[in-house]
Amino acid sequence: MSTADILLSTMETERATVTSTAAATSRRVPLRDQVVADVRRLILENTLAPGQALREEHLAQLLGVSRGPIREALIELEREGLAQRRPGRSTVVTEYQRRDLEEVYSLRRAQEAVATREAIRVASNLEAAELQAKAELFGEACAAGATQEELASLDIDFHDHVYRIARHQRLYVTWLTIRTQVFIFLSARTGVTEDMRTRAHAGHMEIAAAHIARDEERALEAADRHLTEAYTRSIASLPDWLLGDDRPLPLPSPPALR
Repeated sequence: MSTADILLSTMETERATVTSTAAATSRRVPLRDQVVADVRRLILENTLAPGQALREEHLAQLLGVSRGPIREALIELEREGLAQRRPGRSTVVTEYQRRDLEEVYSLRRAQEAVATREAIRVASNLEAAELQAKAELFGEACAAGATQEELASLDIDFHDHVYRIARHQRLYVTWLTIRTQVFIFLSARTGVTEDMRTRAHAGHMEIAAAHIARDEERALEAADRHLTEAYTRSIASLPDWLLGDDRPLPLPSPPALR
């Protein structure tokens, strides 16, 4: 199983509503969730390219399902930022711009600060030690020559652990809305140098050490520095096909109230 599959599988599991292991083994994944996973995979693999129309009829034939689950899947992928509905046109695969990267990383900085404060306050010693273990695993993968996609998956796993041990449900749900986009930005980098990987590993280790020491100020500084450097590295190393020319920004569309 590829690291992309691992990330996708994790996301599918988090969205499933099973109450026990026994129930999970005897219950099939809802069709809507499976369709979301299938279309998401096609986007992450670049089989469905940025800007490409996501036509319900075509996707229904491709996946062998009716148009209903496809329609529901596209709504979910819009929430994740992987798809975008254009006025008077069909839904398309999101074409990212530099502004999108800026928004994702500025939001991450704010989210991570809250997660860090909460994790320092409520996480157990074992959970802090697990964060360090994940940082070490990232370093071992760097030394072993892991692919950028593999490192992106490990990077996501490290930061995901911070959100989990913060025990802030609404914060974690908010993180999930941008996590796939973060994975895309991380895995699509080109020309990643050994120094860049070393600095990323050092950032993880510094964050983990601060959590173990229960040093909130140090942890906040380390996390913010790490994310700022990650943004700078992303701007320098993302391919042109991912970050196209900036266009005038539309006003955000308010969600429909139920």
